[in-house]
Amino acid sequence: MDEQCYQRLILPYLIEHDIPLLFVVNQVDKIEPCREWDFIHSMPGPQQLTHISRKQMQISQLFNAPVTQIFIISAMEGYGLQILIEQIIHRLPKEKKWSVTRETRAEYVTPAMQRESIGGLWDTIKEAAKTILRETWTTISHRVESWFSKRFGW
Repeated sequence: MDEQCYQRLILPYLIEHDIPLLFVVNQVDKIEPCREWDFIHSMPGPQQLTHISRKQMQISQLFNAPVTQIFIISAMEGYGLQILIEQIIHRLPKEKKWSVTRETRAEYVTPAMQRESIGGLWDTIKEAAKTILRETWTTISHRVESWFSKRFGW
């Protein structure tokens, strides 16, 4: 049922509105054999990695999505969060990148995310300044023209 809803309703809407989609599998620290989880390095053990890869492939086939759009994380253990957040930032509109990066815990923010979000912020500021200057110039030029017209009869 989930895949039918996705194929018939969600996917067409996402495509029509050019909305990016990421699949996220959380709690991978609980994938069997869960006792294999490496708590020191916050990462899955070898058998867990095999099971995680299978899960990624199942999701990829079920939803006809590239494996590169399926992110495997453990929010509790911090596993995979940096990569996921980096991909979210990359897919956000430029005017949203900085605010999301600013609210992200520092240990998950990479230099690449910082550069991309600051670039998005500056692009947004420049576009806003251009719009303000363009609109202000139009208003000022109309007023100057009106003043000259009244003053000199032009």
